[in-house]
Amino acid sequence: MLNAHAEAIARELFPAGRREGREWRVGSLAGEPGQSLGICIAGAKQGVWADFAAGIGGDMLELVAQARYRGDKAAALRWARAYLGLSDRAAPEASAPPPPPPRVPASEVSRDFSGKARALWLGGHPIAGTPAAAYLAGRGIQLAALGQVPQALRFRADTFCAERQQAAPAMLAAITRGGPIIGCHRTYLAPGPAGRWTKAAIVAPKKVLGQVGGGFIPLWRGRSGKPLREAPEDDVLAIAEGIEDALTIALHMPEWRVIAAVSVGNMANLKLPERLRDLVFCWDRDGDNQGAARARELAVERMLREGRSVREIRPPEGHKDFNAWHLAELAAGGARRRLA
Repeated sequence: MLNAHAEAIARELFPAGRREGREWRVGSLAGEPGQSLGICIAGAKQGVWADFAAGIGGDMLELVAQARYRGDKAAALRWARAYLGLSDRAAPEASAPPPPPPRVPASEVSRDFSGKARALWLGGHPIAGTPAAAYLAGRGIQLAALGQVPQALRFRADTFCAERQQAAPAMLAAITRGGPIIGCHRTYLAPGPAGRWTKAAIVAPKKVLGQVGGGFIPLWRGRSGKPLREAPEDDVLAIAEGIEDALTIALHMPEWRVIAAVSVGNMANLKLPERLRDLVFCWDRDGDNQGAARARELAVERMLREGRSVREIRPPEGHKDFNAWHLAELAAGGARRRLA
């Protein structure tokens, strides 16, 4: 119910923010102007938010808890019931919200969550034969067709899910800047019909623990087969937004090295080895999302300033991303097509 009021609540909690496409953008949970905290206020992900600098996020109830009540969900639930007219208690006036919680220095937050992210990922298992592999197969990504299991991906059956307040199965992905793990991307999973596995039916089935800014998920080594730190200068680096799209790119262009940037907004911040000069941005089709369009522009401008060669590709019209196109191709019985 709170999701339906996402924009109004975002404006009330963060009056210094501003709308960018389908998101309300603000600097942090402290409410200062900026870009790090994004709240989806329209579309399929309405009500989902993430603070990319701090590496936290969740649903609207969690946002209220963090912004007004120092993480106290019981207090946030009382506020929500009043706001939605489900109790006799009046909702707090927007003009006089409680002061925001003191912000922990980003460096301290990052160190703490990055350590937890590494521990979470290390506690997972290789994905072959697990529900994570079954989930990818349901997205048309067969590990046998890849020929090699991406080492950045793992599976864990007991990953804590804050939204459900209990452990749940999840596919884990290591986020790095080319060195140590700085974050762990989680895709929460649920069993489906005929032995299939799908994304869990929760508000935010994909979440990140730890740092994201400048990081990426290394998923495919391409023709050279060498780790990123040893990548030859003639490697082509394909950059997709999500894991499923990145693996789809690897299926169709196996000679390319492929990474997932986690979000389109992070693509302009990627910390890439200087010797990788030939880049291919693999964009989703985001319609009239002005925030995504601006993020794409910033990413291309940044890489061109660094003296890199940049190409841009998109899925054919009518498909929101490369994985959706790939599934349509499989359903039609077509041969695997190259992208370039």
